[in-house]
Amino acid sequence: MTDRGPRARKNAHKGEQSHRAEARRFLTTPMARSMIRGLDDEERARMWLAEGNRLKQEGEIGQTIVDEIADKVREAQE
Repeated sequence: MTDRGPRARKNAHKGEQSHRAEARRFLTTPMARSMIRGLDDEERARMWLAEGNRLKQEGEIGQTIVDEIADKVREAQE
């Protein structure tokens, strides 16, 4: 018998939080465009777009980055 406690329940919003955190980490770096090119999942792309819009409003990234993410969201919808 181990002294380990019961496993924690999975958070339903964990995926959303991790996608937003990933976007925050990379959108302000020189690697942003290559990471955007790799967005192929619609949910992930939408979270990146939401975070990109927030960062644009704060003046940390430009409109072209947000437009590139929006294009990836449209591609993922098809």
